[in-house]
Amino acid sequence: MRASGCEIRRLRKPRTLRAITSILRRKIAGRGAVRNESQIRNFPTAPPSGQTDACSLSEQSAAAALGDLVRQAQQGDENAQRTLVINYQRRLAGFIYAITGRSDAVEDLAQQVFIKMIRALGRLHEVAQFEAWLFRLARNTCIDHLRRQKLRRIFTPFGAEHENVPEPAGAVDSEELDALRHALQQLPPKDRALLALAQEGRSQVEMAAVTGTSVMAVKARLHRAREKLRQHYQRPHET
Repeated sequence: MRASGCEIRRLRKPRTLRAITSILRRKIAGRGAVRNESQIRNFPTAPPSGQTDACSLSEQSAAAALGDLVRQAQQGDENAQRTLVINYQRRLAGFIYAITGRSDAVEDLAQQVFIKMIRALGRLHEVAQFEAWLFRLARNTCIDHLRRQKLRRIFTPFGAEHENVPEPAGAVDSEELDALRHALQQLPPKDRALLALAQEGRSQVEMAAVTGTSVMAVKARLHRAREKLRQHYQRPHET
């Protein structure tokens, strides 16, 4: 599968949970542009008009370079393995945060994912599938983690596990962010993962590769996930 929209880029910054929730708030509320949009610095931008061909060439070149890097890593090249970790650590961290909603879990889960990646690289037969394969590893690792946490909460009294995650000041009103985070936490982990992929700009084909389902299934599940989110989300000051 070839990545689309110039998505394979080295050291590309991930969308933060704050940025993702800003977009989701706009989508589910249907109220125009996000306030203070200029403060959101991690949004990938579309190529300027007339630069589509250049973007396509750059995309192909980046995909070829990534393929070479993956093959070197498969052969045990530690520098190539390290480069893959560096190139994907920020995007993966954003993806993990979007699914778990826990900043204190990101580092440990990211390490688990990269260890799994290095151990299993030799079993990846299609290097063009590397990115989808990596994010599928991350998705499954997050889901397993959340299942363990759910079981642990059954036997653990309320405490630090339920403390709020501190967020720096930014573009989204804190009450709205809390309301949307609460709504997201009501969704199953698989729905959160799908919404995170959609808000990162992934195509339905790419989401299908990550989730291991068909494009039609992705389309239906994404629609249902957004409907569930809309049902759970209640804007502050409208109660």
